[in-house]
Amino acid sequence: MAEIDSKTLQKAKDGDAQAQYSVGVDYLYDRFLDDKEGVAWLLKSADQNNPRAMNKLGRVFALGIGVEKNADEALKWYYNDLALGDADAYWGLGQMYYTGAGVPRDYDKAFDLFTKADEDGSYAGYDSLKRYYQDGKPIYVINDVIAKAEAGDPQEQFE
Repeated sequence: MAEIDSKTLQKAKDGDAQAQYSVGVDYLYDRFLDDKEGVAWLLKSADQNNPRAMNKLGRVFALGIGVEKNADEALKWYYNDLALGDADAYWGLGQMYYTGAGVPRDYDKAFDLFTKADEDGSYAGYDSLKRYYQDGKPIYVINDVIAKAEAGDPQEQFE
């Protein structure tokens, strides 16, 4: 098993929030595969108001990576991140509402959140708008309407 860079690990142990974030991500997503250890390092970093760690914790709790899925915890971390001005927090919240991950599925709210993320400079927000929406409507809805219209449904032909 590969090891975490010793200098980065020492910085993390010494309380450096960015190093704690890096170590947490290494454990969580990279080659070390110790989700619980990754979450522990992210929590240490987030406790020092690291917005990237807060955002990652929102995702961790929303998806249940190394922890049980917990929408309330995910929302807490995304809103804490948002309070620090991180545009990607809007994206994370939008993903929760788009997929219905622990919250009622709400495409309009997701669209608004993705739009706000994009306006505030989040590439993820821009990418989600491009991928999921056309003219403010979810793409799957548009495709469904087109298919019904092409099949002769008069109501959908009108739309």
